[in-house]
Amino acid sequence: MLLAALQAVLFLGLFSRVSQAAVSGELIMSQDEFVSEDFEATDRRSFTYLGAKLKSADAPTSAGALKSGFKTDVVGQYAAGAAIMSYLNVSELYWTDSGFSVGRRRETWSKLDSTWNMGLYEPLFKQNPLAPEGQGLTGLFLDVGGDDWGVNLFASFLFIPDQGPGYELKNGSFEKANPWFQTPPSYIHFYGQTDRVNYNIERPETNDIIFNRSFVGSAHLGKKDDGFFTQVALASKPSNQLALGFSGFLAANNTAQVQVNPKIYYHSLASADFSYYINGFNAGLSVLSENPKASEFTNDMTYAAYRPSTLVSPFVEFKKGLSRAQFSYLKVQGGEADLRGDSQSAIGSAQSTVLADRYPFREATLVKLATSQKFSKRKYLDLEADYLRGAANLFSIWSLEADYRWDAYWKASLKGQLVSALDTPEADRTVAGQFQNNDSIMLGVSYVF
Repeated sequence: MLLAALQAVLFLGLFSRVSQAAVSGELIMSQDEFVSEDFEATDRRSFTYLGAKLKSADAPTSAGALKSGFKTDVVGQYAAGAAIMSYLNVSELYWTDSGFSVGRRRETWSKLDSTWNMGLYEPLFKQNPLAPEGQGLTGLFLDVGGDDWGVNLFASFLFIPDQGPGYELKNGSFEKANPWFQTPPSYIHFYGQTDRVNYNIERPETNDIIFNRSFVGSAHLGKKDDGFFTQVALASKPSNQLALGFSGFLAANNTAQVQVNPKIYYHSLASADFSYYINGFNAGLSVLSENPKASEFTNDMTYAAYRPSTLVSPFVEFKKGLSRAQFSYLKVQGGEADLRGDSQSAIGSAQSTVLADRYPFREATLVKLATSQKFSKRKYLDLEADYLRGAANLFSIWSLEADYRWDAYWKASLKGQLVSALDTPEADRTVAGQFQNNDSIMLGVSYVF
């Protein structure tokens, strides 16, 4: 709620200016259906959405292509009969002029982070954790240089973390209301016995989350689409994922009272991208290092402290006309979690919740295929298929998206997602293992203006 409120303020504060810029909009009606036979995340399988989208018609593709004015990329959806599924996603909303920008803006600080949606530099919109979307950092940007070389700087004392799925907590228990919210266990092994859990979330003070400083800087040499290209970036900022501390005690009637305390923690990032592009073919390597700092929990809390990590991702891309293909591999080394706090031994089986993996997966291969067919200026068909597979066939996620616009005002959309994971503890710690029964299909129609 805190994040949604802040984004709403940003949106309303700049909307009058944005509406004067060149923007395109959509009014959207869609139906989302969960089709797996084993689906049990909620009692209902079908959700109907009514929403709208507003996006700058001349959205920039790189810092060198920024034009003066206000830019926006905002989507809002209302889920009929299921308010917990409604959302507002302010992905971008900023003003720019002469290399200076203020507001929320996306930037490719690391190709690895952007390709794999790790959410290290920039926060993620995770209404569907299987298909997260990048959101921009919020603050001041300075761009110097152009396509051949350039320096990008970001600074802010305003922090907005990841935007996750909504949840409902009633009488100490999490309701099964949102199929994309990973519900904590209802029973745990606590002080040598199995007890029912009553949860209480201590909401942090707004100032403790929002008002935190961030600094990010990058420098590049060469063009991304012509010969050699190199980019390096450094950051010191809060992690976009909050740390969770747990404390508990035994109450009457075999009930464990567990208090959850979210806190921010800082981390430093360093990344480097190297690539070579020729005649539509691009190959390269992206490397990213993360050094998390410990959260400031008291000793009566049990929490996870993460070790430094290194992420490596070689990639190959090919473009021809309106078609493109991408092959990427990811390997994460380090980043394991250590349990800390005086009561760590008492939590027992709940450690699996406390020690959530820092990353959605640790080794995977990604294949993306996309093509467009233009029938006229405003009549086209866009197709994109993604296949994500974990090492040793630990998990797989198939995604398909199709958009068909048949005249100047109407567009139809189809999205599908199939998930599978092995029945092992290692697979259960991946994002696919957590949502392996959430196969879904979405049909929608949009009025474009």
